[in-house]
Amino acid sequence: MAGSEAQGMESGIVISSKLIRLGGLAAMVGGVVFFAATVSLWVLVNRLDFVLDDESYVEPVYASLPLVAMVAVASIATLYFRAKIRRGWLALVASLVSFVGIGMVLVYVLTVMLGLLSFSVPEELVLLGMLLGTLGLVALGLVTINIGGRVLPRWCGAALVAGSPPSAFLGPLWGGIVLGGAWALVGYAIFRAGTRHTQHPSRVR
Repeated sequence: MAGSEAQGMESGIVISSKLIRLGGLAAMVGGVVFFAATVSLWVLVNRLDFVLDDESYVEPVYASLPLVAMVAVASIATLYFRAKIRRGWLALVASLVSFVGIGMVLVYVLTVMLGLLSFSVPEELVLLGMLLGTLGLVALGLVTINIGGRVLPRWCGAALVAGSPPSAFLGPLWGGIVLGGAWALVGYAIFRAGTRHTQHPSRVR
């Protein structure tokens, strides 16, 4: 009986780790695509003098970044929940705040930019979402830097801070480079952590 329970727990750990790795992979791919779309569009317009009458084809790419961020944050929260380390609850609270904030931004983007939702959303929603997302991501990044390597590497914490909403105000080029690059790095860190915890689940406390 104990053996079957142990096998069940191990199976659950493996499944959870697979989901974490998928979340990391999604963040990696999303960050790289966002980075590439930003740079290529800037080159087309500012260096090759292409006139783009309709840029709606890139809107889904830009709109996907909040979704990528939510998936990554959910994976990070899962990592901290499984680790059960001291001050891990701070990371969970920060993850929840950032998840809710980014989700509010995503709803606004789906409504205003893509028109996929039929109801109207006030502009105050995106402002509140950006505030919550910023506070949550910065807090999550600082906790990750402070804990240092127990769950995620310190540089992942720095990438989380860089990937917070204010980076978008750096401009269409640098904002896209920083945001895309930051979430690609966060995704890589999550993927690596998920792989490590699959190989050594008993070491996570």
